[in-house]
Amino acid sequence: MKKNIIACAVSMGCLFANVPTTLAADTPTSDAIIYHVTFPYSNDQTTIDTLGLNTQYASSAIMSNIIAGVMYTHMIKKQYPELQFNEDDMTTTLLGQLLQESGLHEAIMNTDFSPNQATQAIHNPDFKKILLSAGQGGPYQINDYSKRLPDANSPGSLGLINYDAVRKTLNYTITDQDSGKQTSSLGPDALDDMYFAPMTAAFYRFNDINRMKQLASNDWYVNKEAWDTCWTNLSDPLLAEDPNALRLTDFILNVVYNAGSYSAPLQSYLNVCVKKDPAQLANMNNYNLSPQDYRDAIGSPDTTGDTYYRYPRQVSFYIDQLFGVNLEDAGLNINNQVSLLAGQFNRVFAFAVTKLSYKPSKDKEELTFVTASQADKAFKDALAQLDIKSTDSFTLSNDSDRKAIYQLLDVAIGNVEKTIGSDFNAVTDKGPIDPTSEIQIYTDAKIEGQMFLSASKAGANIVNNWMTPNTHISLPVDASIDQMKDSGVDCTAQAQSAFAKLASEADPEHPQQINVNFQNNSCMISIGDYTPDVPVPPVPEGEWDPAKIYDKPCEKVLHNGLSYHNQWYTTGEEPTPEASANWGVWRIVGKDDDMCKS
Repeated sequence: MKKNIIACAVSMGCLFANVPTTLAADTPTSDAIIYHVTFPYSNDQTTIDTLGLNTQYASSAIMSNIIAGVMYTHMIKKQYPELQFNEDDMTTTLLGQLLQESGLHEAIMNTDFSPNQATQAIHNPDFKKILLSAGQGGPYQINDYSKRLPDANSPGSLGLINYDAVRKTLNYTITDQDSGKQTSSLGPDALDDMYFAPMTAAFYRFNDINRMKQLASNDWYVNKEAWDTCWTNLSDPLLAEDPNALRLTDFILNVVYNAGSYSAPLQSYLNVCVKKDPAQLANMNNYNLSPQDYRDAIGSPDTTGDTYYRYPRQVSFYIDQLFGVNLEDAGLNINNQVSLLAGQFNRVFAFAVTKLSYKPSKDKEELTFVTASQADKAFKDALAQLDIKSTDSFTLSNDSDRKAIYQLLDVAIGNVEKTIGSDFNAVTDKGPIDPTSEIQIYTDAKIEGQMFLSASKAGANIVNNWMTPNTHISLPVDASIDQMKDSGVDCTAQAQSAFAKLASEADPEHPQQINVNFQNNSCMISIGDYTPDVPVPPVPEGEWDPAKIYDKPCEKVLHNGLSYHNQWYTTGEEPTPEASANWGVWRIVGKDDDMCKS
C-alpha cells in the first residue's frame, strides 16, 4: 500500500501531489534516512519517505552534495572570512534541502543511474518534468534561480547566472535573466543533474548572503537593524565556543532560503540571534516540540508558519541520521554507518567540477570549462598534500573522518582555482546585451540629487526606482517609461522619446544606450553607443559614497582627508571645503557652521 501526498516545505508551496512513496509501516532501522517528517516525530506519520543508503545511487548523491557543500563553505570563507558557522551543518545543508524539497526515494529516483556516467538525472523523467516546469527551481526548489536578488533594480543584486562558474552549464544568458525570459521558460536539464544540481544550490545559497547584505544596506529594510546586529554576533570568534549559538548561521540562512527575507520566521530567528538567550538557543534545534511549543521556546510571537519553523530542524534531523547520531530521544530508532573511499570522492569531484566554468581572460566574456585533467590533478595533489591515499576510507559517523573529507575537498577546490587563475565566486554583472530585447539606461556620475523612474510593461508596473549617480537600469524593449522626474525637473517626455527611438531602431551590431543627466533644473538626455559596466570598487567604510542616499542628518563621512557632517537629506552632492564655507549640505566637522555634534 502506498500513500499519495508528499509533505514538503517549499517557499511557494508543494506541487508534488500524487507521487507514490513508502508507508510509515515500512520504516527501517538501519541503512536509511527517514525524511518528510514533522515534529514531534513518530513512526506512524503518514508523510514520511525513505532514502536507502549504501547503494551507488545514494552514495553518489551524498558525495555530490558534500562536494557542493564544501564549495559553499569555501566561497563563504573567501568572501566572508569573519562568519562563524558549524561546518558539519553548513556543508551538508544542501543534502537536507534536496531530501525535504523533492526527495530521493525509489518512486521518483532515476532507475537508469550509472555511477560511471558524468551526466545523468537525479530523478526519473516524469518527476524531472514536474521539477523543471516554468516557475519551479528543480529538485532543490530554488524557485527564484532565474532572478536577481533581492530585486532586479537594486545595485549589487545578483542572480545565479551572474556567477561565472555555473553560467556555461546552465546555458541561458544574463539578458535572459534580466528580461524575465528565463522565468517564463522551462528550467535547464542541468538543474536536475546528479553532479551539477547540487552546485547550483550551493551558488544560490551563497548568493543569499549577498541578497541579505544588499537589503540591509538600505535604512528602509524592515530587518536592517536586526540583521546588522546578528551579523556582528555571527562574526564573533567566541561564537564557536557555544555549540548551540554556532547553529545560528545555518538556521538563519536556511530560513532566508525557505521563508524569505521579509518573513515573520526570519524576524523570529534574527531576534534569537540578537538576544543570544541560552534557553532559546538550546531549543532552536529541539525535535520534540510541537509547532506552537517550539515558537514559544524560541520567543517567537508568530502564531502561523509551522512549515517554515520546521524546515531548518528537518534538514538537521536528516543529517543527524546520516551521521549516525542517536535519535531515540526524538522518537527515531535508526543506526547508520556510511563509509566512502577517497577514490570515490575523486570520481564524483571530477564529474562535478568539470561542469564549472571560468573566464580565462578577464577582459573577454568567453567562458571555458574546467578540464577533467585539471580536476583530477587538483584532487590527487590534495591527496598528496594531506598524505591521504585513494584507498583510504572515511566513515561519516566519525567526526575526525568528516573533517578530513571537508579539508580534502576544500584543498582540492583551492587547487583548481590556482590552476585556472580564477576564484569560483567570480561574477559578471552584465553580459553581452541584445538591443532588440532590452534597452539600457545610465545616469551620469555627476548628476545633482536624484530622479524617480517608473516604467511598466503590458499595463503592469515593473520599475519604481530612484536614479542616483551611476545608476544602470535595463528595461525590456516592449516596456514604456511612465515617469522620470523630480520636484525640480521633469524628464519624462525626453526619456519617452529616446526610448521609443531605440526600441524602433535597435541594431544588434551597434547597441546603444540612453544617457541621463540633470543639472540646474534642466534635462540632458542623449543616445550614445553602449558601454558595458565597469566594475566600481566598493567605497571604504566611512568614506563619502556618491551613490548613497544620506537621509538622516549628521552622518559623518571622510572625503579627501576631511571629515564632514550632512546637515540634511542629500545624495550625490560632493563634500568640499568650498561648499562647507557657503552653507552647503556638507559641513566640515567641528566648524562653527556645523550644526551636528561631533
